[in-house]
Amino acid sequence: MILLRLLIATIALAVAGVANAAPASPESVARLLEVTRVRQQLEVMRTQSLPRMLDAVRQSLAGRPDGEVVEKAFDRMQPRFLAIMNEALDWDTMRPQYVAMYVDTFSQEEVDGLIAFYQSPLGTALLDKMPLLIQRSMQLAQQRMLPLLQKIEEMAKEEATTSGGKP
Repeated sequence: MILLRLLIATIALAVAGVANAAPASPESVARLLEVTRVRQQLEVMRTQSLPRMLDAVRQSLAGRPDGEVVEKAFDRMQPRFLAIMNEALDWDTMRPQYVAMYVDTFSQEEVDGLIAFYQSPLGTALLDKMPLLIQRSMQLAQQRMLPLLQKIEEMAKEEATTSGGKP
């Protein structure tokens, strides 16, 4: 979502042809991050991605000969793992890096324009509807991938049959 916003903003600003403009102030960038709800988006991403990461680790342990032993060790480590991940993805930790990234990327004029846009009814509508749009686009991508994966599997089976299972 953040990348999509940056892409839209970058394209719009490239068309405008802003050159040699004053660098954005950290204070204005902080305001832009607030207006674009970056903190909330990161929190949603963190709360959704951590359980998926834990599930992926558990799935990777399934079927291993030592899986039960390793899984018990993972269960003991999980609170520390979550604490490390939460600290790494904490907004207070990441905020200075985001500010620096935006200051290095956008001019003051661009930041002011983005703030004005995202505070407008159209910008607010974009912020409100972007999560749904991203969710729908991910569903579409998943729907498109299933037939492709099936075709790849068929090709692999066909290749294994015609080559007699030899590489």
